[in-house]
Amino acid sequence: MAQERRTAARCRLIAGAPREAPQNPISSKWGVRVSATYKERFDAKWLLDPTTGCHLWRGGRGESLSAPRLSWDLNIGEIPEGLMVLHKCNTSGCVNPDHLFLGTQSDHMDQMVRMNAKLTETEVLEIRDLCEARVMTNKLIAAYYHVRPGTISLIRHRRRWPDLEPRQ
Repeated sequence: MAQERRTAARCRLIAGAPREAPQNPISSKWGVRVSATYKERFDAKWLLDPTTGCHLWRGGRGESLSAPRLSWDLNIGEIPEGLMVLHKCNTSGCVNPDHLFLGTQSDHMDQMVRMNAKLTETEVLEIRDLCEARVMTNKLIAAYYHVRPGTISLIRHRRRWPDLEPRQ
């Protein structure tokens, strides 16, 4: 009971919005939670980003199955062989089934190219300014521009768009 209150409070604090803890019909005669279904355990490990609607994974990394694949499997169904789970939102840590779709490795590579190519010169310069000001982490900047944190790091260290200079 106390743990559920702490979990709910943490969700409100981090996600900025109340989120009910999953209810489990299985309990002991004293009203103490005995076990949870696999889906309930999974749902307890993501937080809602109210600005994007992403369900940001906060659990560990599995050895055999990624969190987005598990989300697809639990919420939508089996993944056919040869397909992988991709993100419409371009947030790799998102496990919201509405933000996921199936595609091939080729689709994944095309998506990665489009994701990095969509930054304009103005946005790259804004990213550099944010990095120099040290007001946001790479992860936050990446979420704002819908790219990966690694892309922000490459821009910060001028490994991506190295010749781009601010216009005077």
